Amino acid sequence: LVRHQETVAAMAAGVSLRRMLVPILLLGLVSSGVVWQLRETLAGRPLEMRESLRHYLVKKDYNLVVENLWIRDGKGGVVGLPRFLPRGEAGTPVVEGLDAYLMNAREWTSVRANRAVWDEAQQAWILEGGTRRALQGDQPAERVTRLEGLEFTPSLALTYQRARQAPLELSFEQAKELSRRDPDNIVYQTLLQYHVTFPLANFVLLLVGLPLLLRHERSHGARGVLWASLAALLYFSMDFVCRNLGLQGTLQPELSAWLPTLTFGALGVALIDSIRT
Repeated sequence: LVRHQETVAAMAAGVSLRRMLVPILLLGLVSSGVVWQLRETLAGRPLEMRESLRHYLVKKDYNLVVENLWIRDGKGGVVGLPRFLPRGEAGTPVVEGLDAYLMNAREWTSVRANRAVWDEAQQAWILEGGTRRALQGDQPAERVTRLEGLEFTPSLALTYQRARQAPLELSFEQAKELSRRDPDNIVYQTLLQYHVTFPLANFVLLLVGLPLLLRHERSHGARGVLWASLAALLYFSMDFVCRNLGLQGTLQPELSAWLPTLTFGALGVALIDSIRT
């Protein structure tokens, strides 16, 4: 528009530059929604397939093995997975050496099993060599064949594994679930806020970049592109620093996620308000 002086023609016809920017800003909001949905979609089965492929390329083994994984329940219980095979026997998830601690009837109990096999039809873990005993008192251990009282699925175990290795690859729903189970974990709280603010970069950078481009005449258009690119670089640099400070617990989760968005958003609003019309 600037190169072909169409902005001049539009203003001569009585159309303000702010009005011309409305469709572009709306497309920026649509792009934010697309980025959100894309992350939520790719964080499911596609990422699991990628992790399986990477495991095969590195280990030369089709059977992905997750070791020494601990999962928290929303009720306070925990379950330890010394060895978790997402695709064990005939593709069925298997846990070797399950060790769980859960609150049951106002007392802590432990459940241990040599193996636990996921039953997709019953949506439950079937225990082999499973025993349960109360941690208080001298009550004898009793045999159990099914893990009950603990919210734990194979998909959740893979989510915890991803949170341990690459937390930024979690989806919003996954981060929300982990945050519910472990509300004191600063990493999950930061990711929960970050997944909301990061897609907004599509809109915020338009707020800042478009006024910088429109401030220069056709002969100086390259200068406007340079300033807009510099603004984008500064935004992502600030976002990177604040995000890492949030993950380390130096900044509050809300502040670390929203500070870059609010700072550059306010700058963009000010720049748009100062556009020559």
